[in-house]
Amino acid sequence: SDTLSGVEKVLVWFKHDLRVDDHAGLHSICQSKASQLVCLYIIDPQLLQPLLLTPAGPEVLAASLASLQADLRARGNELVVRVGPTHSTLQQAVAECGAQAVVSEHEVETSWAHALSHARDSLTGKSDPNAPKFITWASTAWCTSNFHTNYRTWKVTRG
Repeated sequence: SDTLSGVEKVLVWFKHDLRVDDHAGLHSICQSKASQLVCLYIIDPQLLQPLLLTPAGPEVLAASLASLQADLRARGNELVVRVGPTHSTLQQAVAECGAQAVVSEHEVETSWAHALSHARDSLTGKSDPNAPKFITWASTAWCTSNFHTNYRTWKVTRG
């Protein structure tokens, strides 16, 4: 990927998309010449607070993280899980691994978008020429041309 040109160490910040096979950020990194990849998931108690109100929410997250860890291990990598406020935890992880770029999913939900913006600004807001690149990706989960605005039509096509 052009945006990862010259980058050797990349940190992928997993948030919502905990899959490996069709993860746009991982695919971009695989197409680059990066030689080191760190995979990170941050358990930010403030951001994940709504999960506690969801039936089996914490259990589903734990199972999803275990599945992601297994998928990454099968590909020769590990998932690093940290607990703490997003921006400071991400800053610390980037400093520890020496990442030259952070790749993360674009956010639309307000609290997550604010956390992403704060994390990006805390990493790249300095005039440091060695500050890591912050790259976000976005993709649609469904082909929008397959959706019908009429519920009955949609129901018929779904079976």
